[in-house]
Amino acid sequence: MAPANTKESSMKPLREIADQPMEWANKTAQKREYKLRAGQEVVASLRWEKAFGSLATAQAADGAWTLKRSGFLMPKVTARSSGADTEVLVFHPSWRSEGTVEFSSGARFRWLNTSFWHSEWAFANEKGDSLIHFKLHSGLMKQSAELRVEPEAASLPELSLLALLGWYVLILMSKDAGGAAAAAAAAAAG
Repeated sequence: MAPANTKESSMKPLREIADQPMEWANKTAQKREYKLRAGQEVVASLRWEKAFGSLATAQAADGAWTLKRSGFLMPKVTARSSGADTEVLVFHPSWRSEGTVEFSSGARFRWLNTSFWHSEWAFANEKGDSLIHFKLHSGLMKQSAELRVEPEAASLPELSLLALLGWYVLILMSKDAGGAAAAAAAAAAG
């Protein structure tokens, strides 16, 4: 993981508050900046660098990373420690938006849809035990999600980065779905 900088050092480590209710949300629909909060306490943040594009900066108490999606026919998401060229993880999505996360340490996790309506997602270990849960709430202009961490996941060294990656992937999925809906509406109108 990456060393903490001064902004991150004011955040509490996710593992210390993993048993508390947490929520990903943005305060304003105009910015692509989200914070993970436990009550009023900011635990992590995710900010897109540009209005369009996939490069985002992710921060937590135990590190800072950049996340980026690349590829068209075989897309993937990578995370790198801020200021480094080495990937610390690669997420390979499947055609159903589920996928596999592989860390450079050798740790592997599965990204799973856990509800019929695609409103609940989770990271699971290789045995299939869900460890980190995301429950989406979408409004007209804002998105948010409850984050729940199973007790056995609180000690994972990858916990913070998984919490950031999951939200990053969900935001990309929402953006992609919105673009597809707009294209379908334009085609129907034309």
